Amino acid sequence: MMAMMLSAFAMPLMAAEEAVTTDTVTTDSTLEVEAAEDDDATTSTGEIMGNQIKTWFTFNQEKKLALELKLADLRLIQARIAAKNGNTDAMEKAMDAHERILNKIQERTGKLKDASDEKGLKDSADKLVGLERAIQVHELKIARLNTRLDNANLTEEQRAKIEAKITKAEGVTSKIRELQQAKLDKVKTRLMAVKNLTEEQANAIIAEKSAAVKAKIQEKLQNQAGKV
Repeated sequence: MMAMMLSAFAMPLMAAEEAVTTDTVTTDSTLEVEAAEDDDATTSTGEIMGNQIKTWFTFNQEKKLALELKLADLRLIQARIAAKNGNTDAMEKAMDAHERILNKIQERTGKLKDASDEKGLKDSADKLVGLERAIQVHELKIARLNTRLDNANLTEEQRAKIEAKITKAEGVTSKIRELQQAKLDKVKTRLMAVKNLTEEQANAIIAEKSAAVKAKIQEKLQNQAGKV
């Protein structure tokens, strides 16, 4: 009975996007647009729980990472709304939950399995550049939350406490980025060995993947703009 209830609760969310994509330039305008998408967004306990349930039933580690980053995004939205409403207790709880999610993401990123054959390496490269994109967007969203504190009704003590949590989140996210980059560098090195490539050729393969993904993102954003 419980399984049926969980399934019924999660099903409306199954059509949600499970992957995020990448670009290596953090100041790219497309990246800024992606990070700004939740400026007017709202969320609910039900939506957060629904995404949490979805992660429980996702066993592919890369997809699980993408879902957890989405869940972390939702917690940031929750924190922003709480700050706007002057609800510091709710904001602290949202940031604590956000921290727990980032810790899971950090641990999971470090445990991603290394591929050895050409196909596996190229698949890993696709997933790792996707993770890079998600991390970059999340970093910008954390920064945006920090700026929202200027308009929040907070005491100096409350502001200092929240700023400390944001600083900690920035630190963990930075460590996740380092792990992701180390994994991608290892993939590139193994790809060079398997295909007998120079470093320049291997970099070109990664860049080509990033460019193709960036084009897809821009197309998606243009389609969204056309529907407004």
